[in-house]
Amino acid sequence: MVHSYNSSEIQQVDSRNYSPYSSYPSHSVPPMKDCREVLEEIFTLETVSEQISRVDDRIKELEERMMRLDAARAKLKEELMEDFRKIDEEEERRNTELLRNIEALKKLLLHSKL
Repeated sequence: MVHSYNSSEIQQVDSRNYSPYSSYPSHSVPPMKDCREVLEEIFTLETVSEQISRVDDRIKELEERMMRLDAARAKLKEELMEDFRKIDEEEERRNTELLRNIEALKKLLLHSKL
């Protein structure tokens, strides 16, 4: 169940179209037929050449989907690496600032003892 943004009603979402991990609206991703649906479709075709053609089409669909997934995975990896780089830079900046503050405190302590 997902809340509709356009109204206050709750609507059922087809699990094949919804992914909590996607960074784009789930309705923009066309649903894939599962193997059973494809096989049923293939067996309704009359000739072997039509069946082979449909199997070839399915293979192309799967290859294209794999390429899109690989591209999305690479983009996410790149974004994560950039996030880690920023975190490392921030940690380095904070450590440097902390060391400066410690040195300043040491100087203050030395001057107060004199």
